[in-house]
Amino acid sequence: MLEVAVIGTPEFTLGFQLAGVNRIIEADDRPDRQVQDVIKDGSVGIVIIEEQTFNRLPPHLQEELQDIVRPTFVVLSTRASQDSLRRMIKKSIGVDLWEK
Repeated sequence: MLEVAVIGTPEFTLGFQLAGVNRIIEADDRPDRQVQDVIKDGSVGIVIIEEQTFNRLPPHLQEELQDIVRPTFVVLSTRASQDSLRRMIKKSIGVDLWEK
């Protein structure tokens, strides 16, 4: 089973950590390197990245992340709701992860 990873500030990642996401990456001064490391890791299927961190990436990498299939990158603002996240993931991978 593929993992979910979260990249962002400690404030952003805390909720995901409390929800049981194990792959938490606190963004540092080189988020481009951190993103490349996640892309190379074959165990990650979905990466939720904080909008603020995404905006710090070079433009060419931002474009690449929008086109990459695996892992699927979901850019999420701290203002987005859980329902918004649910819709984005469902649209990206075609599966409702919250469905029981």
